[in-house]
Amino acid sequence: MRLFIAEKPSMGEEIAKVLGSPQRKNGYFEIGDDIVTWAFGHILKQLDPEEYDPKLKDWNEEDLPIFPQWQNKVVEDCEKQFFIIKDLINKSAEIVHAGDPDREGRATRF
Repeated sequence: MRLFIAEKPSMGEEIAKVLGSPQRKNGYFEIGDDIVTWAFGHILKQLDPEEYDPKLKDWNEEDLPIFPQWQNKVVEDCEKQFFIIKDLINKSAEIVHAGDPDREGRATRF
């Protein structure tokens, strides 16, 4: 299966139309052996400082500099689509990134 991951639903719909006659499923389109899904907004975000260490909730100059091992978490409103994408990635033989080419739109490990 070839998986296309678009940056937003409207782009996913356009890609699906170009590929053929899409069948809408829960969070993606199926077109023969191709699947088109999408993200929206920011599905992942960096942990807040206090999630690394509770003492970082209130900043103190003595705590600086801080060099955390950056970690991401799934934005609560995006959990359903995140797990749809993750499941589709695990079933895919090929993945096509159809999001923004900049750092912000770059794929992240799931």
